[in-house]
Amino acid sequence: MVHLACFVEGTITKINHLSQIENLPSVVYIELYPGYGVGDVVKKTTDIRSDCGWIHLIHEDENVLEEDYGRICGWMRTMYEVV
Repeated sequence: MVHLACFVEGTITKINHLSQIENLPSVVYIELYPGYGVGDVVKKTTDIRSDCGWIHLIHEDENVLEEDYGRICGWMRTMYEVV
């Protein structure tokens, strides 16, 4: 499981990388919490209670899991565009 962190503050104008994440071989389910959509005002994640969602990963090959996890963690920093 990957807990999604929000690295920006402001009003969300665009959410990036969702289609890329959905197409990763180990991704089973993605949930972005209410309040983290286009037009919502967000603050930076400070702890587990302020994360913005989660992604469930399952794959029989541990290397695939590690690669997908790494990609998702890299994309998190640019996931939200805000003004």
